[in-house]
Amino acid sequence: MNRWVRIGLIILAMVILLQVGLGVLVLGLRLISAFFPLLMLIGVGLILYGLIQHWRHRLKRREHAYHDLLED
Repeated sequence: MNRWVRIGLIILAMVILLQVGLGVLVLGLRLISAFFPLLMLIGVGLILYGLIQHWRHRLKRREHAYHDLLED
């Protein structure tokens, strides 16, 4: 094979790989945009759940500290 044929084949292979890669990327972006509202709701739900758990834990610590003060 001639040098120019090899270079042409390499360029052709790179273009095909880029086209496939960009196609996968576009498909991923379409899926993310389709499920974006659901992902937003899940994210907000997890944030609220974490905040509620944090507040409950702080309230329990306060109650224990208050009862410890009463026992002394």
